[in-house]
Amino acid sequence: EFYQLMDARTAEAVRSAIQMALLVRLAFMLLAVCLALMLWRTHRFLRAKLGGPVETVHAYIARLGRGDFSMPIPANGEPANSVLGWLAKTQANLQIVDQQRRQTEEASQNALRFQQALMDAVPLPVFYKDARCVYLGGNKAFEQYLGLTPAQFIGKTVHDIAPAELAAIYDQADQQLLDHPGVHSYEASVLYGDGTRHEVVFNKAVFTNSAGQAAGLIGVMLDITERKQVELELLRSNAELEQFSYAISHDLRQPLRMVSSYLQLLQRSLGDTPDAEQREYFNFAIDGAKRMDQMMLGLLDYSRVGR
Repeated sequence: EFYQLMDARTAEAVRSAIQMALLVRLAFMLLAVCLALMLWRTHRFLRAKLGGPVETVHAYIARLGRGDFSMPIPANGEPANSVLGWLAKTQANLQIVDQQRRQTEEASQNALRFQQALMDAVPLPVFYKDARCVYLGGNKAFEQYLGLTPAQFIGKTVHDIAPAELAAIYDQADQQLLDHPGVHSYEASVLYGDGTRHEVVFNKAVFTNSAGQAAGLIGVMLDITERKQVELELLRSNAELEQFSYAISHDLRQPLRMVSSYLQLLQRSLGDTPDAEQREYFNFAIDGAKRMDQMMLGLLDYSRVGR
């Protein structure tokens, strides 16, 4: 009876365990179905929001991030509010912006090329700097003056390419011009790339940015070395001419005075002997000597002006 009772209880426990296992299995199966349904609905929701497979959307985003707008993004009838639809619209907008940027850059490059060609056509050295007095560029004449290529002077200051004593003069003039914007002109010496020293006139002006602040300066150099040499030659010639004029006017006055005096003495010694025509001749000679003496006196005064 004891064994029978134990077998009955064991059988009852087994049946209960089987029923419980069945219930747990059914619960897990129901849970799996619910999870599968949730995953399916989530997949459909994400697919609707993304507008395509994740890999495709990621590839398009990476391509846009690299700035590649060459291939259009096919929306394939997906909703406009999907990620793929938004990417398609974004790509179209970015293509417009990129085209406008390219047109602006091309126009800017054309303007820069025209500006450079215009400066190169100017036979005088032309250069321009930023607000820190760093060279931004120059024309062909400026390159020839320096004896340097653009890569050798762009990004540098006068202290890098000119002797110290000359660079200090240029830098001081530039700082004064930037502190008081306008147009400035001054003479200075420059050392050409071939080692020769020249006298030039710097004409500089400040250019401003959109805010009206000084953004840099532009300068033009006019070589006046030959003019200075001519001026020195003229000064030397004028000095020599003044000395010559002074000597001539001073030395010739004495013979003229003697001629005038002796003519007057001769006229008085002859008394009434000369007739009217002869007296007129004497008067002409004496008057001519006096007028020549006045001319020499004027020349002497003129030569003393320079002294």
